Amino acid sequence: QNSKLPVLVVRRRPDDRVGRPWRILYGYDGSESSTAALRVVEQFAWPAETSVTALAVVEGFSNHQLPDWIVKKARDADTEAMAIVWERSVEEDKRQAKDELAAFMAKQSGPFAKAESLVCEGHAAEQILRLVDERQIDWVVLGARGRSMLERMFLGSTTDRILNQAHCSVLIVRGK
Repeated sequence: QNSKLPVLVVRRRPDDRVGRPWRILYGYDGSESSTAALRVVEQFAWPAETSVTALAVVEGFSNHQLPDWIVKKARDADTEAMAIVWERSVEEDKRQAKDELAAFMAKQSGPFAKAESLVCEGHAAEQILRLVDERQIDWVVLGARGRSMLERMFLGSTTDRILNQAHCSVLIVRGK
């Protein structure tokens, strides 16, 4: 929680992935700490075939996160209009996040310059953990924002959740 230095938790790769190219998931939120995390991980010597997925998460609230009884409920015209405006706003946020992430990653070096830029909607920790499993990620690289104990208690901590639940190595870097 309080480390001023980068923290690397190394977990053994499953036997079926030994000898395969490394798969890295880099979490980007535009913060100083996420940029600092990339600067640290770029210092490692990565094999040429290393693949990187750069992820930004927009915390929207889409229909796939709502219970069916709410989604199916009839809306009056005003509520429906508000929902449409809100959905457009979330889609615009996702488009902007994807453009920003792609522009940022294009300026990087090594395998990070060729990263797949991906924007997901939802909670950051859930999306990261989902991708770790789906894509058999070997390393997660994140910046830590340094929330207070009270904020972590009420809002949770993405880095805490990733450190505790991801089955891969995790690098956490706090910004300056």
